This record gives sequence, C-alpha cells and structure tokens, in this order.
Amino acid sequence: MHELGPADRDAVAALYSGLSPRDNYLRFFGPRPAHLDRYLDRLCHPTADRFALGAFRGRTLVGVIGCTSTDSDGAHSSAEVALVVDEHERRHGVATELLCRALDVAAERGITRIDAEVLAENTMMLRVLREDGRAHLVFDGPIVDVDIAAATPVTDDDGDSTGTSPGSSPSTALS
Repeated sequence: MHELGPADRDAVAALYSGLSPRDNYLRFFGPRPAHLDRYLDRLCHPTADRFALGAFRGRTLVGVIGCTSTDSDGAHSSAEVALVVDEHERRHGVATELLCRALDVAAERGITRIDAEVLAENTMMLRVLREDGRAHLVFDGPIVDVDIAAATPVTDDDGDSTGTSPGSSPSTALS
C-alpha cells in the first residue's frame, strides 16, 4: 500500500474502468461521471489538501481511498473520504485496511475529523465503518452521513512522530 502519485494513473484508470454499473452507482451515487478523468488525475496528484492511498496485490491496484480537506479556511482539520475496492477483492480486508491507513495518514497531517456519505443500501461499506468502531453513522433516508475521528498522532519525547495511536489495522497480504 502506498500514496498514489502520477506513476499510478494507469492503474487507477484500470480499476475505475472495471467498475460495474452497480459499483459506479454505489461509489458515485449514479452512473460513471463524465468528469471521471479529471477526478482520477486529482487522485494521482497529491497536494497539501488531498491524498490518495492505493492497495495492491502484486502489481495490480485493488483499492483506492481518497481524502480531501473540506476546510475553507485552510486549516485542514477536517476532510472527506471516498473509497472503492475491486469487486473480486471485497471481503478480504482491503477496505478496512485502506480506511485504517487513511485515518492514520490523515492524523499525521493534522486532520482530526473525517466525513463521508454512503448510500444506505451499501451494506458492505457500512459494515466496514461499523467494525472500525470510530465511525458515527446518521441514517437520513437513502444517505448515511458518517463522521469518523482520525487516529491521534503519537510522538516520542522529542516531539517526533512515531506513528499513530493503536488502531484496528488488520494484517493483510496487501503491499
């Protein structure tokens, strides 16, 4: 697993182009968007206010989580996330690992709160969020509003980051 960059653009495009109409609906709340190329470019070009992580099995990208700051004042203390996993890799911990790693990276960058919207019918994603234990879910019709506290950065005696507070990162065969 690593932060995505320009060299990963083709792998990201391949993952998203392989999404079924149903997967597009669950991810984008509708059909594949017309602006998908622009969105993929943004995923692969991290900035101070956004990053994306990719989970790989060997050289194949099997999942992506993107995190973008939602603060209008430049504080970068809150962000939203969006996640997608290849249909053949679901139920193998990929989404859980991506979420846990993204929360850790977010905390290291000073983000304390993560928001997301999930369709109420996306039961697999809701299960991942519930099992993580940090998410607060508010059901409001067809959309579930999600609020997650990011992990707290842990520092040594010199104030240097040593990672994040214990989380629920499972051990998987992802690289």
